[in-house]
Amino acid sequence: MRRDERVFEGEARDIHFDDQRKARLRAPCSHFIGCARIIAEHRPPMPIEQMPEASRGGVAQRLFPHGRAHFGPIEGDDRDGSGGNGQDGLRLLLPLTTACRRPRSARAGKVRAKYPRDLFPRAGLFFWPQPFFYRSEEWIMRRLVVVSNRVADVDGSGQASKGGLAMAMASALREHGGLWFGWSGKTTERFEPKARVETHGNVQTALLDLEQHSVDQYYNGFANRTLWPLCHHRMDLTAYERDFTTSYASVNDCFAAALAPLLREDDVLWVHDYHLIPLARALRERGVRNKIGFFLHIPWPAAEILSTLPRHRDLVQSMFDYDLIGFQTEDWLRAFQNYVGFALEGRVDQDGGTVRAFNKTVTARAFPIGLDMAEMQALVASPEARQSVAAMRESAGEQRILLGVDRIDYTKGLLQKFAAYGQFLLDSPEWRERLFLLQVGQPSRTDVDDYRDLHEQLLAEAGRINGEVGTLDWSPLRYRAQSMARDVLAGVYRAAQVALVTPLRDGMNLVAKEYIAAQDPTDPGVLILSRFAGAASQMREALLVNPYSREDVADAIRRGLEMPRTERVARWRALHAGLVRDDLDAWRDSFLEELMGPDHAPTSERVTPMLIKA
Repeated sequence: MRRDERVFEGEARDIHFDDQRKARLRAPCSHFIGCARIIAEHRPPMPIEQMPEASRGGVAQRLFPHGRAHFGPIEGDDRDGSGGNGQDGLRLLLPLTTACRRPRSARAGKVRAKYPRDLFPRAGLFFWPQPFFYRSEEWIMRRLVVVSNRVADVDGSGQASKGGLAMAMASALREHGGLWFGWSGKTTERFEPKARVETHGNVQTALLDLEQHSVDQYYNGFANRTLWPLCHHRMDLTAYERDFTTSYASVNDCFAAALAPLLREDDVLWVHDYHLIPLARALRERGVRNKIGFFLHIPWPAAEILSTLPRHRDLVQSMFDYDLIGFQTEDWLRAFQNYVGFALEGRVDQDGGTVRAFNKTVTARAFPIGLDMAEMQALVASPEARQSVAAMRESAGEQRILLGVDRIDYTKGLLQKFAAYGQFLLDSPEWRERLFLLQVGQPSRTDVDDYRDLHEQLLAEAGRINGEVGTLDWSPLRYRAQSMARDVLAGVYRAAQVALVTPLRDGMNLVAKEYIAAQDPTDPGVLILSRFAGAASQMREALLVNPYSREDVADAIRRGLEMPRTERVARWRALHAGLVRDDLDAWRDSFLEELMGPDHAPTSERVTPMLIKA
């Protein structure tokens, strides 16, 4: 732990309130994840004792138990020239439960206090024209420990396009520092519960090698042949094998054995995704008492489908060793609550956001993931992106560009997308030779048979469409089974007039958000989005479609191509405003605030009050 005293000065206008009715004070700050006690002092227009008793009591009640209110003299404060000898005032000691963030360019960081709007004075009751003062008495550094199956490259931003988890956590850790623990992607003859720790600037990575047998049954087996298809409602592809279940529990136990010695007493752990559902239980069995949160990036299955999994009850029971469980959307959260309420006969508190079963209570909420908008803007403005835009437009000539960017995965609805595009070309022959579909298929899990088979099917379908509809000098479908650097991909996004993001079922889908973030505000493209993607709940201004219906998607393609600029701009502005509001910082901050809670603020014994003189 370190102390790092900061002094904040502001006026009433510096406090504003976000959509969650949480107060924010804008002030310059450095980067860290931690918490602090803040003193807010002000002089009311009348002595405290002359205020109505109900007003004083109401303020104190709203503060309790998150802060301590001191009514009476503010000793030693000479900023009004009175010598500081006894003028009445109000001092608030408020624990902040989340981090400041490093200012980007000229923008100040934000210090967020998790308190209702009524906590701060309003005009009429506590109005004051003069400045008030905030100071942190003590900052306590809390290291963020991210745990996931794989550890992504945390250096730079121009590497090949990555999944939502990799992008989100790499960005968060680069900004705030911390430790990222996970599998190295390598195998070893004999497992050793000791991770290799490497340093990358302010981020440490701890990498663990696994035995090939464990990789086959834990990663390729239970994670990707059992849980992945099950959570995406593909029971026809789900493998129910006992050896997979045993290996899954064993590898999570290996993760816990290697991670526990690396932990500090005040670390905050954030475990990610379906590979590591039982990790908290394995850590608790080793005496770890830190706050542990879990975030599921993929959908949670319906209770009836989850119940087909052998030992489904034991899997869910292990989740009750977490302090907080996060889901991408309210839909996935309700599916989890339904399972707890009906399959487990547990208790669900909708208002409090908790579920109770197995004599344990855990908080469960929805935290939709967003983009790092500043990073995305930098990618779009990069020389590589501009070159990519120019190359795309030169290649297209007068043709319109329809774009798809997906991992080669059966959940992404790629075969259905190709069929819908073929239907559009049949229904709208006047558009032939005036457009093409560029489908970027990022290779994924190439050692799994289902994925290799899907790639072969896509090649065959692309060849069929080009053979039946194309001409000697026009290929209606360009299929590229390759990853692209993110800056190059940003240029591809910007050049496309229509994006087809049509998964059959998806936790969130950040491609939809990246496409909107990369658009030209004066002449944006149109987003066609599956209503079964998690992003659909936030992106209502997109053209929402049923990906199982070829006609529905074909109609949306035509509408997108013919949409007037005024409507495109209006839809884009609404979508872009949502991306800015619900960005990566908002996702991370809201999750960590909920996880850390007010009890993670420094205790009163650690506070050494110091008064501020103007």
